[in-house]
Amino acid sequence: MDEALRRTDHHPGKRLRRSPAILRTTLDPDDDLLGAGKHLARRKVATPGQAASEVARQSLAATAPSTLRNEVPLFPPSPRAPKPGPRTVNRLREED
Repeated sequence: MDEALRRTDHHPGKRLRRSPAILRTTLDPDDDLLGAGKHLARRKVATPGQAASEVARQSLAATAPSTLRNEVPLFPPSPRAPKPGPRTVNRLREED
């Protein structure tokens, strides 16, 4: 290791401790999402980052494919989604 990397500017001769790598990312959410995240964090007594992580995990778990058909992931339909009729299916088949 380079000698300059082993020493700090404030404490010459002192070696830096190795710590686990931490990756930080800056997000720029829309104002409405930021407000909702802060509100959720206050309700759960957590930081906005922890609340955002929890919501992201729940969202990913909710959309994870449960089965594969012909090596293609199948996602369950949304309960609010309209059921396609034969006309819709035929129209979609004809589209390129």
